[in-house]
Amino acid sequence: MTINDTIVQPDVINIQLDTIVDVSCPQAGDGSIQLTTIGGIMPYAFDWSNGDTIEDLLTVNEGTYTISVTDFNGCVDTATFEIMAPMPYNFEEICMMTVDSLTGKNQVVWNKTPGQRTMEYQIFKETNVAGQYAQIGTVPYLNMSVFTDVNSVPQQQPDRYKIIAVDSCGNPSDTSDLHRTIHLQSNFGSGGEVNLSWTDYEGRSVQTYDIFRWVSSGNLVQIGSVSGATTTFSDLNPPVAPNVYYNVRAVFAGGACAPAAGKTSSYESARSNILDQTGIGMPDLPWKGLARMFPNPTNSMVRIEVPESGFVVRVTNMLGQLIHETSVQESSVVLDLGHVAAGMYQVELYRDGQVMSIDKLHVVH
Repeated sequence: MTINDTIVQPDVINIQLDTIVDVSCPQAGDGSIQLTTIGGIMPYAFDWSNGDTIEDLLTVNEGTYTISVTDFNGCVDTATFEIMAPMPYNFEEICMMTVDSLTGKNQVVWNKTPGQRTMEYQIFKETNVAGQYAQIGTVPYLNMSVFTDVNSVPQQQPDRYKIIAVDSCGNPSDTSDLHRTIHLQSNFGSGGEVNLSWTDYEGRSVQTYDIFRWVSSGNLVQIGSVSGATTTFSDLNPPVAPNVYYNVRAVFAGGACAPAAGKTSSYESARSNILDQTGIGMPDLPWKGLARMFPNPTNSMVRIEVPESGFVVRVTNMLGQLIHETSVQESSVVLDLGHVAAGMYQVELYRDGQVMSIDKLHVVH
């Protein structure tokens, strides 16, 4: 008698991935791996590299996980999966450093990169130890990407800055490349010329430096332009005026910065500090040391006292724009400047059309 029988080979055991969910933050344990096992002979035994013995891996941290599935006959299949964690955006860079013409303070300007889960930006400034930086401020992502360093003194020195992007998990990115401001200085030449020199801009390639000049009652005039490799310029024929101002601006090959829609025009070039060359070709003013102005700094009210009755007060900003003017019949006056923006202003006193005194006034709020 012949008996025929068929021996059936079971399908090869195979692990199939259904879904993998990455963790929401590096610190979160909300990742998961869901599988389906086919083939072989049930029941299956599951052995994960983290010690779990169930088919689906739930509520786990980021990392690499390996599973071994063994069927009833001892056949084995293995698979390895990786649960990822989102990382902060490491490529945000400063667009430019400039000096705000209104406040006279350093400004950090950058272009925000959307879609990177950035929550805020941290601003860092180099300390008095070379290469060491300390955090000086924070700007939320939804704010305009400009930071004003209220403690900066651009007339005194250049400063270096960096930024860090902090993501929605609270994790910081790598620091950006450094940028350094332009510090403008001057000296008088033997022929009456004004010799300007400045520190080169660091952080971007400068195509051109434009040089500007204006007097207290005049308009801004460009008096020169030099290549980005040059950091000196001589004004051979400076005007005779109580106050002459200079400013240098770096023009970049890459164009302007756009911290917010409609604001690009304000950040087309990086400005140096405003240099005040008081009294070029002018004799000492009659009320020098005699006119009094207090308190200085002020947050609103300021009192001016002069030796004689009848004078005119003119208050201008550092661009020479008239902010306030009044005629006074007595020898003193109290001005209310609470409505003007914080910053440095120039107070000019006139009598019978002659400049009698010029002083700086610092308005704070």
